Amino acid sequence: MSATETPWSGHLTPRHWPVPEGVKPFQQGQLKSSGIEVDCYQYGGVLVAVAHADLLRLEFLSVKLGEDELETNLLGFGATAGYTWTSLYLEPDLYKGRSPEELTFEFLAIEDDDEDDDE
Repeated sequence: MSATETPWSGHLTPRHWPVPEGVKPFQQGQLKSSGIEVDCYQYGGVLVAVAHADLLRLEFLSVKLGEDELETNLLGFGATAGYTWTSLYLEPDLYKGRSPEELTFEFLAIEDDDEDDDE
């Protein structure tokens, strides 16, 4: 999360973004079912996937290294300004000596069916 300066001097308010400034995505792709773009970030043991869409929710279904599914822990999820994100903890020792680019992900994207009902 980064901070933005507010109108009153000296006070900083967090901007809701799940990736620290300066962290670049290590993988980029599209969801097979919808074509929505997803960027994957890693810092320490934290993995964050950011979908370029207003979804109800985005979830990691699996994280694999080759054929092996790796154990993970959900950290959180949310949405902000046209993006939906999910984050989890992955012990870095589980893929020690390997690049995070070798990880493969399966996602569940839940779209908001009620969006059109408001019109």
